[in-house]
Amino acid sequence: MIFDHNSIYTVDVSTDIDGLTSEHIVFSHPVLPLILSHFLNLILRSPHTPIGFKRSYIVPIPKLKDTRSKAMSCNDFRAIAISSVLSKVFECCILEKFQSVFATEDNQFGFKKNLSCSQGS
Repeated sequence: MIFDHNSIYTVDVSTDIDGLTSEHIVFSHPVLPLILSHFLNLILRSPHTPIGFKRSYIVPIPKLKDTRSKAMSCNDFRAIAISSVLSKVFECCILEKFQSVFATEDNQFGFKKNLSCSQGS
């Protein structure tokens, strides 16, 4: 796999559990893409997933637009997991290289580009 520095620009700037953002990689030394390419190739050859790729933290996001006028409960939040920046870069590289091989069903609406779960109802 060849590490494409441009694929990092699709990764958001949320700070991961280690305090890294995609900007750390974008503005890093020019040798980093080569090092990451070797690292990601080693991951592909290995039967193990790095422990850091499995760690994330949860951020509660309010579902309601007006959070001040009503007492909120746990049901008024949705959770998002903030994953490692390196795992997101790896995911972008894999997706970019193998997107033509990945297939989904026509009745899947969530987690697809330009579609949402509400279109399925």
